[in-house]
Amino acid sequence: MANFRKLADVIFKCFSIGDTLVDKLVLVRLYLSYPLANRGLYSYNNKIRNCAIKINQQTRKVFLRDNGTDILIFQSIFMLGEYAPPTKIESNSLTIYDLGSNIGLSAIWFSCVFPNCLIYGFEPVEENYQIASLNYQSINGQVFPIAIGKESGITKMLIDRDNAGSHRLSKHGSHPDSHIVREIDVRLESLQNFINAQKIQPPEFLKIDAEGSELDILYGLGDFIKSSSYIVIEPDKVNFQECVEFLKENHFKVYHTKPYLIWGVK
Repeated sequence: MANFRKLADVIFKCFSIGDTLVDKLVLVRLYLSYPLANRGLYSYNNKIRNCAIKINQQTRKVFLRDNGTDILIFQSIFMLGEYAPPTKIESNSLTIYDLGSNIGLSAIWFSCVFPNCLIYGFEPVEENYQIASLNYQSINGQVFPIAIGKESGITKMLIDRDNAGSHRLSKHGSHPDSHIVREIDVRLESLQNFINAQKIQPPEFLKIDAEGSELDILYGLGDFIKSSSYIVIEPDKVNFQECVEFLKENHFKVYHTKPYLIWGVK
């Protein structure tokens, strides 16, 4: 009964978020593929689906792959309020950096909540970057095909076969339950170097979900940490407390909206 209620709740939210009936049904179909695949009744085909969604009276076109991962990320962000801030943010024209953009779903959510914001996303894995580029077409921003860390250069990234949200730099090792199929070279930049080279606006708001690289990203900000007023981080367990201490040392008030999320607010 509990599983049925959960399923009914998700379907209701799909219908609430989808713009037209066709859009609502696309979301329902993508979500239903997950429990069916877990029972051996469906095989993912990785085809790209698209639908229009409406959040905060803002309509955006969203691209998702039929892979079991994208729709779960969509559910976390748009249905479960993954990045709902702990305090009211008055400005809706922030410069937002999305570190670990994946396919750009968090950027779409931010663009709906802060309609006049400018968003820069960073996603080094080509398969994710291509979908993120499609999703960035409906927002004010740009996504870059690079990884962000403490320094600049070329580094190795581990590619997970089953979870497109769990690719991570090889220096941080792999998760015990991951299925690594290959290792690729990716370009790595520190934010301080990248901002200076590109002459772009520094971040006022950062979202960091980089599978172990969170602390390196924070240190790579350099003096640009001073321009930042809001930071939300999903750190690894091993650097969770260090991220908390970094925020406190840089005069952020720390909030925990979920057990695995850290918010820093000035």
